[in-house]
Amino acid sequence: MSTDPTTSCMTVAPIEHGGLLRRAETPIVFDNDVTIAHIPAWYRDIKMPEFFPEALRRLQQEVEFAVLVQYSSPALTTKTTATEVIKVRHRAYENVMLVQMAFWLAGMPLDIRHVTDCGSDSRGGWEMPSVTSADHMLYSPDAPSPEQFPSAALLSATYKTLRCLEGESTLRVAVNMVLKAITEPDWILRYLCHWLALEALFGAADGREISFRLSQRIAFHLRPTGRPAKDTFDKVKEGYTWRSKVVHGLRLKSLTEEHSRKLMNELESIVRDCVNLIARNQNYVAVFNGREERERHLDALPFESVS
Repeated sequence: MSTDPTTSCMTVAPIEHGGLLRRAETPIVFDNDVTIAHIPAWYRDIKMPEFFPEALRRLQQEVEFAVLVQYSSPALTTKTTATEVIKVRHRAYENVMLVQMAFWLAGMPLDIRHVTDCGSDSRGGWEMPSVTSADHMLYSPDAPSPEQFPSAALLSATYKTLRCLEGESTLRVAVNMVLKAITEPDWILRYLCHWLALEALFGAADGREISFRLSQRIAFHLRPTGRPAKDTFDKVKEGYTWRSKVVHGLRLKSLTEEHSRKLMNELESIVRDCVNLIARNQNYVAVFNGREERERHLDALPFESVS
């Protein structure tokens, strides 16, 4: 057993515009070490270094809720490098992002701009040694919000599924691409990252008739959600046409602002439904993480839907 000294730490990610959380029973427990709760009283009393953003000083006093991640970090000693400490903090940051992802999948993204790392000091109090600018969730303004606050059980189950995904798995690659997309302000990059996620999940192994097979697979995959297969097929096929234009550097002068918003909203709605349907079914998680199993499953969908 290791006897290296450790420090009790907590990553605190203040949630701006968190009024909707008043409709929920808090704390929301995602795992033993990850919750959404009221900002700890001690957090408001921490003296921030002068170089910390002024906006964070305001949040420290004004926000009600935060994502809290508790963990132990190696103490900086002669045996411990700063790299080891940074790795531990980065894992905590990833947990914050996965909580954001769970909320986005539920149609209610969290507004997080800064992630702070706090550690216990030698006097038994807390100090704030570092702050990271978080990847803010950029929500499509036309997308409808859920009428009811998502259940804590659903949010927790989604988070745990995402957290347990292996780093090289197909579903984890897709989730990482979605995270890149929804935190990307540039329309083109956001659009392409979403398509990378869909292609990771539904792309055919042999690469033939890509547009048709991708559209068909997604359409039949989403049929259990109540989406009409023909309507979904047409939307995905149109979206893929624009994806190809972007990738091949074609001019997008004919793409109006209204049309671009419609394309993005439709694509994000399809991506959200696709990932939700998989993440909420452990059998699907296993299928989509296995290449041969995924191919067999997707190729059989058209026949299963009419049987």
